Amino acid sequence: QLTERVQEILHAFDKNPPRFIVDTRKVHFPLTRPPLELWPNIAYAVRLLDSRPEDREQLWRLLLRTFDVQPTDLTPEGFLRAGSADAVRRYEAAYGELLRKKMDLADSQRYAAMQPFRRYVMENYKVVQDIGGQVLFQRK
Repeated sequence: QLTERVQEILHAFDKNPPRFIVDTRKVHFPLTRPPLELWPNIAYAVRLLDSRPEDREQLWRLLLRTFDVQPTDLTPEGFLRAGSADAVRRYEAAYGELLRKKMDLADSQRYAAMQPFRRYVMENYKVVQDIGGQVLFQRK
């Protein structure tokens, strides 16, 4: 059903694209499930790690290694760069696999179903501001 809903939304956006999109990063029940995000941000992926080093530099290196990205693939705020298609592909593969292992297959499939929506947002919008985990996107 999610795949169908994503296609319906994208079809509607093709006809009448919104000027702004707000990703509220709504947490769904059960509360342990990661939110569906419209633009990957490595900082939000930390909740999937088994252990979180106290040292920020060690945590940063662990995130980069776990999600198969380089510092140059990320904005200073931790969002994947829209023009880094290969980095996005690597990140999404690593994130989806970690979801499957840490959560379950349904969460991994849910993440995969959202991929066309993430791609649409990354191709057509820019990140304006991240306010407490809620992200505002503006049409390019």
